[in-house]
Amino acid sequence: MTTSTTTTTTTTTTMQATLGDAVDEEIAKRRAAVTEKMLDILGRLGPDGPTKPKHAQMFFKNIQFKATGGQQLTATCMFCDLGPIASTGASRLVHYLNNCSACPPIVKCSFQGMTNESQKKRKAKDEATKLAEEEAELARRKEKVRSYHVACQISCVKFK
Repeated sequence: MTTSTTTTTTTTTTMQATLGDAVDEEIAKRRAAVTEKMLDILGRLGPDGPTKPKHAQMFFKNIQFKATGGQQLTATCMFCDLGPIASTGASRLVHYLNNCSACPPIVKCSFQGMTNESQKKRKAKDEATKLAEEEAELARRKEKVRSYHVACQISCVKFK
């Protein structure tokens, strides 16, 4: 009876190893295909690589646009196969690629540079808006003081 149990266990282990090897082989084939497609895309983009957010769409598959309006799109990441990812523009796809754990560093780096650049522009715009608001507030205060002085001069009150 011990021999039968040992044989069954050995057979089960051998079958699991064979299935495991088949799964590993399938994963390796899929990774090779994704890598080949990624290199093809990077080759088509040229030496500068992705320079616009819309280039992120090239790294997604099953892209479908909403029937009405055509702005909303859904896509699946070619690296991790998670999806569908809904987006109203390519910037959300760039953000997804930057955070995707399966996305290769060569792709992430170019999109991270793009994200950093847009964050710098956004920060500069926010600072300019804040400065304009402060200047407007200062101008309002000066006008209020000036109108107060004019009102006092009309009523013949003198200031030192």
